[in-house]
Amino acid sequence: MSAEVEDVVRRWEAAEASGDDAATAGLLADDFLAVGPVGFVLDGPAWRRRHRDGLRVESVTLAVGTTRVRGDTALVVGVQDQRASYGGHRADGRFRITLVLRRDDGRWRVLGLHLSGPIPEGVA
Repeated sequence: MSAEVEDVVRRWEAAEASGDDAATAGLLADDFLAVGPVGFVLDGPAWRRRHRDGLRVESVTLAVGTTRVRGDTALVVGVQDQRASYGGHRADGRFRITLVLRRDDGRWRVLGLHLSGPIPEGVA
């Protein structure tokens, strides 16, 4: 993984863990789109509102498995482990995550992400 892409992934992980809206805003492409683990689709402003709307994160770790960089696009696939709640309901789990990054004006930003449903026990 390129050092620049790895830096964005680590800053993403930290922003998700802390709910740091300013850090998240600085990482998202203007046309960011996310698909969550139960199928919801959120644009950038909606993704950033999650923490204000009831998401409480205790921990998030992201283990990168595969990275592909092709020109100004990077695809990062890994596993995200989280302990969290949303609206008082537990949202813990281990999810496969795909991040799509794009280099705009020399700077890598997260264009999109997709989270799988929870990964069952015993699946690598």
